Amino acid sequence: VDHFLKPLANKHPSYLQDTPDFLRFIESINSSGMKMEGILVSIDVAALYTNIPQEEGLNICREALDTRQEKQVPTDFIIALLAICLKYNIFEHGTDLYRQLIGTAMGIHPAPSYANLFMAWIDKAILQLGKDNIFFLKRFLDDIICLWRGNLEDLYAFIMELNNLHPTIKFTLNHTSPYKSSIQEPFLDTNIWIENGKLFTDLYRKPTDRCQYLLPSSCHPSHITENIPYSLAYRIVRICSTQELRDRRLQELGEFLHQRGYCSPLIQQTIMRAKQIDRREALERKTKREENTRVVFALQYDPRLPSISSIIKRHWRTMVQDPRMKEIFKEPPMVQTPSQPKREANQSKASPTERQKRIVKGMKKCGKSCPSCPFIQEQKTIKCSKTGIKIDINAPCTCKTTNVVYMISCTKCGVCYIGKTERTLDERVREHVGYVKNKHLQQPTGEHFNLPGHHVHHLRASVLEKVFVRDRKFIETRESMHIRDFQTTRYGLNRRK
Repeated sequence: VDHFLKPLANKHPSYLQDTPDFLRFIESINSSGMKMEGILVSIDVAALYTNIPQEEGLNICREALDTRQEKQVPTDFIIALLAICLKYNIFEHGTDLYRQLIGTAMGIHPAPSYANLFMAWIDKAILQLGKDNIFFLKRFLDDIICLWRGNLEDLYAFIMELNNLHPTIKFTLNHTSPYKSSIQEPFLDTNIWIENGKLFTDLYRKPTDRCQYLLPSSCHPSHITENIPYSLAYRIVRICSTQELRDRRLQELGEFLHQRGYCSPLIQQTIMRAKQIDRREALERKTKREENTRVVFALQYDPRLPSISSIIKRHWRTMVQDPRMKEIFKEPPMVQTPSQPKREANQSKASPTERQKRIVKGMKKCGKSCPSCPFIQEQKTIKCSKTGIKIDINAPCTCKTTNVVYMISCTKCGVCYIGKTERTLDERVREHVGYVKNKHLQQPTGEHFNLPGHHVHHLRASVLEKVFVRDRKFIETRESMHIRDFQTTRYGLNRRK
């Protein structure tokens, strides 16, 4: 499906292939001699993929496919396949399976082309609404950038009309200030602004970016980590529209790489090499490489391996003495060393039953024969026989679980005690057992399990709730809530404070 949709999805006037394509567009505007004035506006579509109505999207794709010159594969057949992708997409969460009913899944191959075709139809409506004020409009999937030549009041009225354009497609808006020309607007991985009638760009980093570049000590072939600094520097040369900005960003890059453990000579050599590149040359559209027809030999990378490519070349020269082998292997096989092991074809995912064993909630003994294990009540749901209240345990818990609200119950008469501990349940249970054995009658459990006919072996303990917030007042509040729900001050062993 994507094979047929992708060429059609790239043909609309607002299409942007990537950041270099956007930068080439900016350079073409600047070189045209037109003076840029107005407000730079970035518009984002809220949750585009999951908000495209399926029938509407199918109809738009059908119209696009009907424009093809070559229709050896019928449009109806491609649309039928696309409908299967949209309407019968199955995904899982935990042990449950779901079917996609609205929109399209973000992970399927045709999704970007499908969304692009739908947004191309939206682009026409946007341009029609703002035809008197929009100077240019470009879009990368759901990110739109345009130059607005009207005032702010007209811009806000435009975005309100835009949000009434479609029942499910909604837009958010950001823009530069019409009063300060130095205000920058982020778009893709660039900051863009207007100055002296021209558009300027700089590298944009998200506030949450931590520059976690691949460590040079990582288990990857050496050429990969050696090429990373140059690729990052080349990107800066392309994006930064002035030499001053370029040098500043390259200096920052050098500091980031140094923090990640890259050696200073490599960093300095990379930065010097990047500074020698002409920006116009870096922005030129690269010609497509010829398709590689060499046989690929893939194996798991290991730094202890010898030079596999040289071994292959040596034996290839002997192998091609055979005319038939020379016809098949015109060149030596190309070595590929993926850094992560791939799933084998016959290696199935864990079954739902296996996953359930790993994530099952409830109370279990730790299995290490700790002193508390004989007193642990293994269960998923706790029920109080006096009040009939029951509650599901909210997490997998053992004797070693910390920060919990727990319940101690008597197997002889069914009364309960609810407490809390920020330590392990094991430590707290041992204390309660000590109250009974040492006859600490001032303690509720010590008093109850020393009554006639009662014994310490009647004591059972279980986590009632695992509390994930490390705050004493919060856990005390949860304890009080459970005491109130189970009424253990009236029917149980808790005493009024």
